Amino acid sequence: MSMMNGEETYPFLMDFLPDAAVRKAEVELHETPESKLNGLEEIKKMLTMDKSTSNIDFEDDYLIQFLRHAKYNVTRAFQRLRTMTIFKKKNSTLLIPLPDESFLTKSSPNFMLYLPKRCPDGCAIVLCRLGMLSPDEVSMTDIKKLFFISFTQTLRDPMTQINGVKIIHDFTNVSLRYLRHLTPSNLYLLKHASMDCTPARFKAVHIVNESIVMRAAWMIIHRFMTDKIIKRVIFHADTEGLFDYFPRSILPPEYGGHLDDTSTDDWGRKANKYQEQDTAGGQRNFY
Repeated sequence: MSMMNGEETYPFLMDFLPDAAVRKAEVELHETPESKLNGLEEIKKMLTMDKSTSNIDFEDDYLIQFLRHAKYNVTRAFQRLRTMTIFKKKNSTLLIPLPDESFLTKSSPNFMLYLPKRCPDGCAIVLCRLGMLSPDEVSMTDIKKLFFISFTQTLRDPMTQINGVKIIHDFTNVSLRYLRHLTPSNLYLLKHASMDCTPARFKAVHIVNESIVMRAAWMIIHRFMTDKIIKRVIFHADTEGLFDYFPRSILPPEYGGHLDDTSTDDWGRKANKYQEQDTAGGQRNFY
């Protein structure tokens, strides 16, 4: 269901939920005022009966993220939230933000760029410029943090909860020094955190500028993915192929697009700051 006609798009940074998104939530996610109230009541009962979640005070907004992801199948929403809660307990170091100054003095922490315009279908677009990562600036643990914190905070936007996210992984100039970190455990954790724990609707993953690092990573990580996700991974021989999926107006010139303003450059830094207020029970939405 397209959010707008033609190539018109909503911005990434929203402060309201458009009527079109409300309708999309109803049609695709089975969300109505009644299903929302009933879903919250049911999932809260399930949470109080499970030892992993019974002592946590969950924000309603946070619970709705999981209900939306599960299309209001309360059992599935509960199972994912329980998985997320256990993950956060076991990997608490990944929830600790990076020092704020690292975003000002290093390029690596800014490798994830949320483009200022959404797709016509309302999806947020994150451009992962993996060549910006330097082992001298960030560790593998830091990279895991940046991914996890970014998605955790982005999902506080109801527009993104409903419409989902599309990722463009650019492997240009990726350091070969990261090859030694491409272990099954590291790659599984990245996949598990993003695709099994967070309530993000990953609609597509685009791969451009393939490299030996990408091929090594793919040989391992695809074993952990479901067929549904694998079908959403799209490899491009060149960046021109992106325009079979994205309007030129929303991609930067270096990819052949017409977008001059990438004013969300500091979103990663802001998300890192917002993470300071995160709790086991989640946070409220931005609006």
